[in-house]
Amino acid sequence: MYKYLFAGLVATVMFANDANATPEPAAPVPDHATAPTIWRYSVLAAGLDLFDSAAPRHAPGSSLRFKAPHGDSAPAPLTVDLALKGGRVSLLNGDGDSFTLPRDENARSERPDIVTNIGHRRDHEVFPIVEVRTPGLPHNVLRLGDLRLACAVQLELFKSHMLKIRALFGVMGMFGVSPCTESGLAHESPGMFDSVTLSAGTRSDVKTLPKPSGEYDAPLGDKTWPDDTLIEFKLNGAPAGAKGAL
Repeated sequence: MYKYLFAGLVATVMFANDANATPEPAAPVPDHATAPTIWRYSVLAAGLDLFDSAAPRHAPGSSLRFKAPHGDSAPAPLTVDLALKGGRVSLLNGDGDSFTLPRDENARSERPDIVTNIGHRRDHEVFPIVEVRTPGLPHNVLRLGDLRLACAVQLELFKSHMLKIRALFGVMGMFGVSPCTESGLAHESPGMFDSVTLSAGTRSDVKTLPKPSGEYDAPLGDKTWPDDTLIEFKLNGAPAGAKGAL
């Protein structure tokens, strides 16, 4: 959902770090060389903590799940396991690519890893994609407050993972800049769409596209649209993502 912006920020920090280092001859690494994707439980738990504290205000009644990234290779079937001392516990929800994180104090004290069979290039960073969803909404409808909270949680994952990223966002915050309030942040839509409607109370705004798209730039920083704003996606007049929409 936020892959373009956050990937660019990570690359910027890594480049700045490398620029200050003494160049060393590097052994050639084949483009196909991959490493398994492993995340620290503490990193994802930090995002979960932020969700728990902010959800009552921005997305009451919502739930959070993580969507596994595609990476550079992902053998079927996908595995996402919490590696505890007593053994591995699968975190997958059963829908193929999403998982939830248990709120477990024992896991916090053990500081385990979350191990996947997703392969990524050794010079890349891949992170789970945060999804916040209010129950009861049609598949093709998103809630703006959910997207705002998901972005904040996604940002927290990056800050918890890398101190340099935290420092970068801290400097940005001093100038009143946040990736979650800037335009140009692409969100994955529920399906291909050619029209999108924002509605809040009696206010609505309809935008049509010259050709179908699968990404949408939500107005996260536009406070004239409240958290309860609903965003409806359609393709050829039918709900986006529905059978027969194409």
